[in-house]
Parts: sequence; C-alpha cells; structure tokens
Amino acid sequence: WDPAVDYADVFLRGPYREIRDHLAQGQMPWPEECAKCLLLRILPTGAGAPWDRTFVRMFRVEPSYYCSLDCPGCVPLSIRRQHSKAFQLDPDILDRILSDLIARGLAVDALDFQGHGEPLLNPRLWEMGRRSRERLPEAWISVTTNAQGRFRPEMAASGFDEVICSIDGADAASYTPYRVHGNFDLGWRFLVDLVRAGATAARRLRVVWKYVIFEHNSSPDLLRKAQQMALDAGVTELVFVLTRNGPAPRHIRFPSDVPRIEPGPPLSFRFHEPSIEDLEARLVESRRLVSQGRPEDAAAMADSIRKNLERFFPTIGDQPERQRRLSEDLDGIGSASPPG
Repeated sequence: WDPAVDYADVFLRGPYREIRDHLAQGQMPWPEECAKCLLLRILPTGAGAPWDRTFVRMFRVEPSYYCSLDCPGCVPLSIRRQHSKAFQLDPDILDRILSDLIARGLAVDALDFQGHGEPLLNPRLWEMGRRSRERLPEAWISVTTNAQGRFRPEMAASGFDEVICSIDGADAASYTPYRVHGNFDLGWRFLVDLVRAGATAARRLRVVWKYVIFEHNSSPDLLRKAQQMALDAGVTELVFVLTRNGPAPRHIRFPSDVPRIEPGPPLSFRFHEPSIEDLEARLVESRRLVSQGRPEDAAAMADSIRKNLERFFPTIGDQPERQRRLSEDLDGIGSASPPG
C-alpha cells in the first residue's frame, strides 16, 4: 500500500497491462504459476473480445489473513501464528482504492470479500460493506465466511448482497474432521440467525450454505439431512462442492451420485477442479502452438494439463477414461519444466 499511488493506474498499466498483452498473444503471463490455477480457461481461437478496460469485473478483497481454524487444505495455523503483526485490511485503504477507480470512470461489477484468512476476524468487515455500497450502489457485494462468529442484527443491513457460509457437515461429527478447531453449532446458529434477519432487511440478503463433500461427510443419510436442514432454515441456496483436493468421497464423482430429497432446497453444484473439456481444449491449443513454431508456449500449456492431472489424480489408476487418454496424448509434447 502506497498512498501516493493512483490505483486506477495499477489496473490500467503496469503488471495488469503486461497480463493483457500476454493473453492477447495466447500466452500465459507466468506459465509456472498460471499452470496451477483453477481459474485458467482456454477459449477457442477467435472467441475472445478486445480487452475492455472501462470496468473491473471482479474486485476481490481480503479483509484478514488470520483464521482460527486449521483446515488441511488451507494455510496452516502454525504459519499464520508466525506473523507478529496483524494482517488486517484498513477500510480507509479499500475506500481510497475504490475512489481511485471511480474517479477514472472505471465501473466495478462485483466485490468479493474473501481470501486466505477469515473475514469475520476483521472487526470492521461490516463497515467495509457499508462504505463499499455507498461508493458502488449497483455492484454485487458478497462475503465468504466460515461462520465462526456471533450474529449481530446490523450484519444483515451492512450493504452485502450475499453471505456464503462454509460449513462442511450436517453435524459436529461430520464437520470437525476437516474444519479443525471449528464449532459446528456456532456456525449453524450464525447461518440461521442471518437467514432470519436477512429475510426482513431493507436490502434482500442471499444466504448460501456451501458444503464441500469429503469422504467423511458424504454418506447418503448425511447429504439428505443437510438438504432437509437447508430447507428448514430457509437458506437461499445449498451448494455442494465436489473436490479431489482432499479426502474425496470414493462413491461420489458427479452431481448425479448425490441423493436428493423431495421437496428439497434450491440446490447447485460446484467443482474444485478444471473441467475435462477445458483440459482437452488446452491440448488442442498446445498442438496449435507447436504447428506455429512456438514449442516453449506449447510445452507450457501442456505442463498446465500435467500439473492439474497430477494434483487431482496423483495415481494414474484413479483417472477416469478421458483423463487417462489425455495423459497418453500429452506424451508427444515436451515439458517446459527444467529436469530434476
């Protein structure tokens, strides 16, 4: 943070301009890092539109680096405790950055409050929501939380459109194996209180229950129980997240494997892995780059496929048929990674 900087320039020039230039040439800006990214997508040649610099599609805000939980898939609590100074975002800094963007005529479509830490641990989170709403009356503003906090009525009227509560279980026994040090009852009470207050708030509040499915919390009875709880609580949406980044369930690979109740709550699914269609599109792009005489770019793209297959299917025998075929097709494209 530098108060002398115009942060609209940060977005319009500097590294963001370099990113746009690379993407316009069909290149990953930082191949080693981009290859690991779950958000990486390959579009068909010619499908992209000219870069529109008149707006920011998504502005992600990390209110706090701290967290009271020690979830296996996140930053270890032992590392967080090494920091002697609180990594807490000052609302004045966020307000200044937004004002810089607005002063240059840049619209912001959405603000998403989340990151490596728990937003609720910043005591000024709700103030940031209110001030952001004043700056950006038309933007979509959301926050994702582990819900380990005490509800206060003003939270439902703080400018947020959506609060996503990450509660991976339908009771304490199914919740605590992953949400280490978490309290299921505390999280559930926070969600229920938020739903009730949000239903009567002047600005309608979406309350979403996000439930990552693991081996230990995915029995048919538990998944049906979660749907009934969501229905009874009146949540806006129950989102089941399918992941292989952790103790993934052996019996659930696709949404069709999840049992349903009728009538059930609004239900959707998300995936913590790239789609096979996108990985196959990357292979097509790799071959195109080879044909254009760009072996280094082709190898970097192929490496992005390898890294994702290794991350989500560390054992070749666990790969579904299309992923296994993709692994075989990659053999003809060299690796961009140095040996050893």
